[in-house]
Amino acid sequence: MARYRTPRSDETRNRLLDAGRALFAANGYDGVGIRDIAARAGVKAALIQYHFGGKEGLLNDILLRDLAFAAGATGLAVERTLRAADKLGAFIQAVARVARRRPWFPSILLRELLAGGARLQPGVRQRVSDFLNGPRAIVEADRGTRDLGDVDWRVVALTFAGMLASLALAGQASEGWISELFDPGLQRPPPPAKVGPSRAEAGPGVLEPM
Repeated sequence: MARYRTPRSDETRNRLLDAGRALFAANGYDGVGIRDIAARAGVKAALIQYHFGGKEGLLNDILLRDLAFAAGATGLAVERTLRAADKLGAFIQAVARVARRRPWFPSILLRELLAGGARLQPGVRQRVSDFLNGPRAIVEADRGTRDLGDVDWRVVALTFAGMLASLALAGQASEGWISELFDPGLQRPPPPAKVGPSRAEAGPGVLEPM
């Protein structure tokens, strides 16, 4: 039986997605219950089954959306460059930007990888594989031009895995040093200037400097 989408049902789905992202990233799949997600979203627990087929379905929906977003971002970044070294740098920087936009993504992905991926649906599992093999594909495609020299794709893959772990540990990548490390072109606004208390705020007996 087809389910008709309404603005209200879309709002409920989005609230459940937001709740799942926050809780899965912070506590892991096994550390989160259906009632925890529903309570955070402010909806009935039965709606998780209705919209996603259960907690596992919600997890897969979250990852599928994030992986699709990451594939688009990295693919576009790589297509804009010609040299393999530039492609590799563009890929890494794109991943850092994805983590800045979706800070929950590296943590959820890493947790599921460490769990062996047993909860991942086949389509999600394939997208995970494509994403993780992005750097390897760039290195292996360079065999003809040798732009990267004798670099071993396994070393690149391990470096990429370490980056994902750092992003997961950083949590809020948009505010941390991790994004700046992998994407030095980012421009962050300067901190607001500190203003001392006015004479009225300082109270009696406190003199302002001349």
